[in-house]
Amino acid sequence: MSITQRYLLINTAQSKLSIELSRSDYRLRLLIGHANLLDSLMTGLAEAEQMQWFNRSVSGAREAEERYPRGRRCINEYEVD
Repeated sequence: MSITQRYLLINTAQSKLSIELSRSDYRLRLLIGHANLLDSLMTGLAEAEQMQWFNRSVSGAREAEERYPRGRRCINEYEVD
């Protein structure tokens, strides 16, 4: 599931939770269901964002490695042949 889809589901769960809380005679089963769904979606979103950040940082390091490979030796201006 993409991060955008998670945000849409979180918005829907928050809306339904708010609607249920605004009722004077709320149904506890629905209230707990929406709260649990929202909690699991928020946890999944945090994990997905962390994984996305990690993947970007790893791919950035890989690109830097390709540009500046470790095996190449830099020549100093002070080195004499």
